[in-house]
Amino acid sequence: MAPKQFADLEELASQYVLEQLSSDELPDIAESLILRGMQSPNLLRLLAVEKGESSECARKYFEHSLSELGQQMPTRERAALILATQIANQIIDGTIPPDVGAMTIWKDLVVKLEKTPPELWLFVSNSSAIEDCQSDAGFWGTDHSELISQCQLEIRQAAERLIRSQKQP
Repeated sequence: MAPKQFADLEELASQYVLEQLSSDELPDIAESLILRGMQSPNLLRLLAVEKGESSECARKYFEHSLSELGQQMPTRERAALILATQIANQIIDGTIPPDVGAMTIWKDLVVKLEKTPPELWLFVSNSSAIEDCQSDAGFWGTDHSELISQCQLEIRQAAERLIRSQKQP
């Protein structure tokens, strides 16, 4: 099984913090990191962990290896913003439609947080509105295409703002 895709250690740590990585995936990720030229004593230990073996052990080695590689664990909110920014980039470059990206931010990231960060609120509200419009159209046959288009525009604008805000120091 191929390990989950990640661009850098910050993204990897964010996926881990938001529980998007299973313990069984961690040895494969260690192998991927080693193949990228990264070295750490705990990466080697993690590589030796058998699937299904102690998940606590794998998590401990993974956390220590990220630390050894200079990557601190982000807070859950920071992790959500990091991953949401990547989704926002995909919305802007057209890789994914605005409604799909916003729904992913809402249902895969925001739900893991105690409260919605202000930077992500428009993704949640607009994807919820689109979901309601689609449900209403399916049930009653009503056309909400103008409202859906407005929501998608607001999602693109929120994506641009999120990207800009995350680039600032």
